[in-house]
Amino acid sequence: MEKAITRMAEGIGLERPRGLSAEDFERLVPEHQRRIHRVLMSVTRDTDLAETLTQECFIRAYRCRERYRGEASVETWLLRIAVNLAIDHRKSARHTFWERMRVWRRGQEGGVSARDEADPGTSVEETLVTRESAREVWEAAGGLPTRQRIVFSLRFGEEMSLEEIAETAQMEVGTVKAHLYRAIGALRKRLGERRP
Repeated sequence: MEKAITRMAEGIGLERPRGLSAEDFERLVPEHQRRIHRVLMSVTRDTDLAETLTQECFIRAYRCRERYRGEASVETWLLRIAVNLAIDHRKSARHTFWERMRVWRRGQEGGVSARDEADPGTSVEETLVTRESAREVWEAAGGLPTRQRIVFSLRFGEEMSLEEIAETAQMEVGTVKAHLYRAIGALRKRLGERRP
């Protein structure tokens, strides 16, 4: 833990990681903005909402920057704010059937990302099957309960360790494992029902 604090402090030029100046914070935004947005996108499955929550995350972090104690890395601190925002939004928002359909349709219209690019040795058919399978998994993941979806997204979308997820989501590692186990079980069941 102390190594992480020292590493974070050295990275932004602080002697003691107590609070962040406006200048320090300004340097952190471009460094972490894409990952925060990616996490929120995988949790919300809505581009507009993910952008809004990303902005809100940095606004909240900026307002609280002087209270940052350095107990966790800056990235973990920002991810924790982002995840809490997503949970709060999920609790307060009323998601109608038509709103869900709009989000699903928008996801279907999305283009191919750089992550989806094929390896040089992969056939076009294999690439299409892989993309379709990934789409099915992430579509099914969108229907998971909020905490399961967050844990699943952080583990497989962001490739975070169980310990990192626990710190980010403010859960015990055992709770993270339970949510992940349930999420994978639910996805296997849902995807198994879809296949002939």
